[in-house]
Amino acid sequence: MKPTVVIVDQTITLDFKLKESAVELGEMVVVAQRPLVEADKTTSKYTVTAAETERMLSSVRNMAELLALQPGVSVDGSNRVRGGFVNTSSYGSDVAYLVDGIRINQNDGRGDGGQFRTVNRGAIQELSILTGVTPAEYGNAQGGIVQIVTKDGGNQYNGWGEYRFDPASKKHWGENVYDAAQHRDNIKWGETTWLNERWPQLDTTNPTLVAQAGELIHKRSDYTGQSGWDAEANLSGPIAGNMSFVLTAKQGRLANPLPGATQTGFYNDQGGFVQSGKDNLILSGSLTYKPSESMKIKLGGLYQGYEYYSNGVPDAFGKSRSSSLDGVIRGLGGGGRDLFLPANWSAAGKQKQREELQYAV
Repeated sequence: MKPTVVIVDQTITLDFKLKESAVELGEMVVVAQRPLVEADKTTSKYTVTAAETERMLSSVRNMAELLALQPGVSVDGSNRVRGGFVNTSSYGSDVAYLVDGIRINQNDGRGDGGQFRTVNRGAIQELSILTGVTPAEYGNAQGGIVQIVTKDGGNQYNGWGEYRFDPASKKHWGENVYDAAQHRDNIKWGETTWLNERWPQLDTTNPTLVAQAGELIHKRSDYTGQSGWDAEANLSGPIAGNMSFVLTAKQGRLANPLPGATQTGFYNDQGGFVQSGKDNLILSGSLTYKPSESMKIKLGGLYQGYEYYSNGVPDAFGKSRSSSLDGVIRGLGGGGRDLFLPANWSAAGKQKQREELQYAV
């Protein structure tokens, strides 16, 4: 008999033959047929296995891109399922995320800050998406359920690594930002007076701004000439006895697609570019202990940490972390007025972000 692949929360059919033997009741024949219409099935389910994930190594670089390839999932990076709300302070989230059966809750007090749901691609054994009328056991998931099953370590040591180089180029459609039509009435490359404007003596308490004093304000930044990279590695294997481990790590610095406070950063799990001042590090790992063939104990964890330039976005309580400062940062904010602000600077300062989850199943 061929081995049967069991997928979490999915009913499977197993066909087998009974040997005939003489019993008091005579011959017993068992016949089963799958109905054409399953009246109790109210959901649609799409599953991506580890083998399918490995075949897509060249086309996807994170879990968000893997999700976007599935039916019913938005392709804009938000991971919305069938148009449901995701990470909004007013409506909450219509999509629930579970890792090894543990629900990832957004309980850090920041409404629109974004729910942490990053699992390194190399740690995923199986990814399933349930849409439609989801089972009542989940609750608060009108849009859908995303279930992630992570890998267990085996009896042999295995390693895997990937490095991607992103060459320098213009990473958006249309003209160069400094020549775009939206700035036509404000950017005056042909006026000598405008071109020769210089920074005055600025806040002496901020070394970054002091360094700008006397320098030209209206300078073009070659944001299309920056290259980038990202890398991911996976290591797994036995520890002792019936215990094994899996550890994955990902880090990278990609080019900013537009002029900004820094030339490099990374894309978060919602498809947004984060202007990071330091390298972004994402870790996924687990320890698995099997005391018997029918029992398994698993300890897992997720982590992400980085430093970024803040734009002063208010938190869930309406208070900006920048205290009394305006949250301005070099970029296309303010109708383009922030395009020539000093680089490597933010009125709201730099912030350190850390997201983590530990669980046992």
